[in-house]
Amino acid sequence: MAQLSSQRVRTAIGWIAGVSLSAAITLALVSIQLQLPDPLLFSRSSIGAFLITGALAILYIGWGTFDGWLWPWLWRRRFKSPVIAVLKLGNARPIASNFQPADWFDWFKKEGHSVRYFRAGARLSGIDVMVNPYGEGYPEENALRLKSFEEFEEFVFNGGIFVSIGGYAFFYALDTHSGETVALAPLSIRYQGTIQGQAVHLQPALAFGEKDMAQGTILATRFKLLTTLGGSETVQTSQEQMDIEFAGNLSKVGGTDNVEQFRATQSPVAVSHPILRANSPTYGPIYPLIALRFGRGLFVIGGMLLNVSPPNDILSRAAFEKSCRAVANVVSRIADKRIEAHMA
Repeated sequence: MAQLSSQRVRTAIGWIAGVSLSAAITLALVSIQLQLPDPLLFSRSSIGAFLITGALAILYIGWGTFDGWLWPWLWRRRFKSPVIAVLKLGNARPIASNFQPADWFDWFKKEGHSVRYFRAGARLSGIDVMVNPYGEGYPEENALRLKSFEEFEEFVFNGGIFVSIGGYAFFYALDTHSGETVALAPLSIRYQGTIQGQAVHLQPALAFGEKDMAQGTILATRFKLLTTLGGSETVQTSQEQMDIEFAGNLSKVGGTDNVEQFRATQSPVAVSHPILRANSPTYGPIYPLIALRFGRGLFVIGGMLLNVSPPNDILSRAAFEKSCRAVANVVSRIADKRIEAHMA
């Protein structure tokens, strides 16, 4: 039950009630119109079908109340002993991250969690938290239909947590068959220039082949999230009290509060929970780490680089440690009722 959305259960009840009502009406008409040796058989069947339809109608109407009590209990119970899965795709290399699947696996394992590797395309059952360790890429079975992404989306909608840290989440699909890296946003070339007399001098405003990050990405089209553009920058993160209540105090986790923001969220949507905030010299208030409510679960999105070169690699370590700690804290807060279940 915990894996099913309320809407699906309610829809199933509605369909069954519709079939039952159709059967009841048919049997009633048969008993009235036809002269049969045993008309009571059809009459009694019709009455039974009507009673079943009535019971289903009551269940359909009252499902919201029942589910409102049942779902939060199931969700909290689910995260008391969560199973954390780390995506793994052969020898695929993370993008915008130096942290391999094994690094994420080991971190959560040392915290005492049940952890296992997961292959895209396998059955998503018995998993509570899914970690994508590939930064701006993620394993995808079909880059045209986004088959794997839709499965992850459904997993979150039904109460799971999906974690993607490192640059622009879901920017590239890592094809599970060919191993190719496929850009998911449309190609665009933008120009800037000057007019001198009758001559116009143009040069690309963005590097050739850079994607339309304002409109064409999964984050923009599916979740309406807008991120920073251009290059990365070092920012000092902070938290407000509501952020701490949601994901714990992350100050100095990883040895510093500085991170290298890259594609951090600019304007969180109404259903998101900021976890880390910062003031960018270029963009003003930004959110390097947020949790996005989707259905009954959460996407945890981190617009921070995890591949900063020495001697500043502490920025990558800090972003990694803060993200892992935030996920662990959110899981524990769900289990002990400090994060409310979201009804969808």
